[in-house]
Amino acid sequence: MRRRQAVVAEHCLPGAEPWGAEADRVFLGFIRLLDDFIGGLFVAPAAQRQGVGRALADHALARKGQRALEVDAANAAARGFSERLSFVEAGRWPINDIDKPFALIRLERVG
Repeated sequence: MRRRQAVVAEHCLPGAEPWGAEADRVFLGFIRLLDDFIGGLFVAPAAQRQGVGRALADHALARKGQRALEVDAANAAARGFSERLSFVEAGRWPINDIDKPFALIRLERVG
Protein backbone atom coordinates (compact mmCIF):
# COMPACT_ATOMS: atom_id res chain seq x y z
CA MET A 1 0.00 0.00 0.00
CA ARG A 2 2.87 2.39 0.58
CA ARG A 3 3.59 2.39 -3.16
CA ARG A 4 0.00 3.34 -3.93
CA GLN A 5 0.09 6.08 -1.30
CA ALA A 6 3.23 7.51 -2.91
CA VAL A 7 1.59 7.53 -6.36
CA VAL A 8 -1.51 9.26 -4.98
CA ALA A 9 0.57 11.83 -3.11
CA GLU A 10 2.69 12.60 -6.14
CA HIS A 11 -0.01 12.82 -8.79
CA CYS A 12 -3.20 13.78 -6.96
CA LEU A 13 -3.13 16.92 -4.84
CA PRO A 14 0.60 17.31 -4.24
CA GLY A 15 1.12 18.05 -0.57
CA ALA A 16 -1.98 16.12 0.44
CA GLU A 17 -1.74 13.45 3.10
CA PRO A 18 -2.87 10.11 1.62
CA TRP A 19 -4.32 7.27 3.68
CA GLY A 20 -5.23 3.91 2.23
CA ALA A 21 -7.24 0.87 3.16
CA GLU A 22 -6.46 -2.69 2.24
CA ALA A 23 -7.24 -6.19 3.44
CA ASP A 24 -5.19 -9.28 2.68
CA ARG A 25 -2.98 -7.17 0.39
CA VAL A 26 -6.00 -6.12 -1.69
CA PHE A 27 -6.51 -2.37 -2.27
CA LEU A 28 -9.88 -1.21 -0.94
CA GLY A 29 -9.69 2.57 -1.15
CA PHE A 30 -7.95 5.79 -0.18
CA ILE A 31 -8.59 9.27 1.14
CA ARG A 32 -6.51 12.43 0.61
CA LEU A 33 -6.39 15.11 3.31
CA LEU A 34 -5.30 18.68 2.75
CA ASP A 35 -5.56 20.97 5.78
CA ASP A 36 -9.27 20.92 6.65
CA PHE A 37 -10.30 19.62 3.22
CA ILE A 38 -10.95 16.06 2.05
CA GLY A 39 -9.33 16.20 -1.37
CA GLY A 40 -10.62 12.85 -2.52
CA LEU A 41 -12.18 9.64 -1.30
CA PHE A 42 -12.22 6.53 -3.45
CA VAL A 43 -13.45 3.06 -2.59
CA ALA A 44 -12.97 0.19 -5.03
CA PRO A 45 -16.32 -0.92 -6.47
CA ALA A 46 -16.02 -4.41 -4.94
CA ALA A 47 -15.47 -2.87 -1.49
CA GLN A 48 -18.30 -0.33 -1.57
CA ARG A 49 -21.10 -0.47 1.01
CA GLN A 50 -18.89 -2.47 3.37
CA GLY A 51 -17.80 0.33 5.71
CA VAL A 52 -14.49 1.15 3.99
CA GLY A 53 -15.47 4.70 3.04
CA ARG A 54 -16.91 5.32 6.49
CA ALA A 55 -13.71 4.04 8.15
CA LEU A 56 -11.52 6.27 5.95
CA ALA A 57 -13.75 9.29 6.58
CA ASP A 58 -13.91 8.62 10.32
CA HIS A 59 -10.10 8.43 10.37
CA ALA A 60 -9.86 11.78 8.56
CA LEU A 61 -12.41 13.45 10.83
CA ALA A 62 -10.72 12.16 13.98
CA ARG A 63 -7.23 13.00 12.78
CA LYS A 64 -7.76 16.43 11.29
CA GLY A 65 -11.41 17.40 11.77
CA GLN A 66 -12.03 17.87 8.04
CA ARG A 67 -14.68 20.48 7.44
CA ALA A 68 -15.10 20.55 3.66
CA LEU A 69 -15.09 18.46 0.50
CA GLU A 70 -16.30 18.61 -3.09
CA VAL A 71 -18.33 16.04 -5.00
CA ASP A 72 -19.42 15.60 -8.58
CA ALA A 73 -22.93 17.05 -8.75
CA ALA A 74 -24.08 14.02 -10.76
CA ASN A 75 -22.83 11.54 -8.15
CA ALA A 76 -25.87 11.03 -5.94
CA ALA A 77 -24.19 8.22 -3.99
CA ALA A 78 -21.25 10.47 -3.01
CA ARG A 79 -23.61 13.27 -2.02
CA GLY A 80 -25.69 10.90 0.12
CA PHE A 81 -22.58 9.44 1.76
CA SER A 82 -21.29 12.93 2.57
CA GLU A 83 -24.64 14.00 3.99
CA ARG A 84 -24.68 10.93 6.29
CA LEU A 85 -21.36 12.24 7.65
CA SER A 86 -23.08 15.58 8.52
CA PHE A 87 -21.82 17.52 5.49
CA VAL A 88 -24.27 19.99 3.95
CA GLU A 89 -24.19 21.85 0.65
CA ALA A 90 -22.36 25.17 0.88
CA GLY A 91 -22.07 26.03 -2.80
CA ARG A 92 -21.93 24.72 -6.33
CA TRP A 93 -20.48 25.69 -9.67
CA PRO A 94 -20.74 24.34 -13.24
CA ILE A 95 -16.98 24.03 -13.94
CA ASN A 96 -14.09 22.37 -12.14
CA ASP A 97 -10.70 23.76 -11.11
CA ILE A 98 -9.29 23.42 -14.63
CA ASP A 99 -12.27 25.10 -16.32
CA LYS A 100 -13.86 21.91 -17.63
CA PRO A 101 -17.67 21.57 -17.64
CA PHE A 102 -17.88 19.31 -14.62
CA ALA A 103 -20.42 20.49 -12.05
CA LEU A 104 -19.16 20.36 -8.48
CA ILE A 105 -20.85 20.78 -5.11
CA ARG A 106 -18.93 22.01 -2.07
CA LEU A 107 -20.08 20.46 1.17
CA GLU A 108 -19.10 21.58 4.66
CA ARG A 109 -19.41 19.70 7.90
CA VAL A 110 -21.78 21.12 10.46
CA GLY A 111 -21.35 18.60 13.26
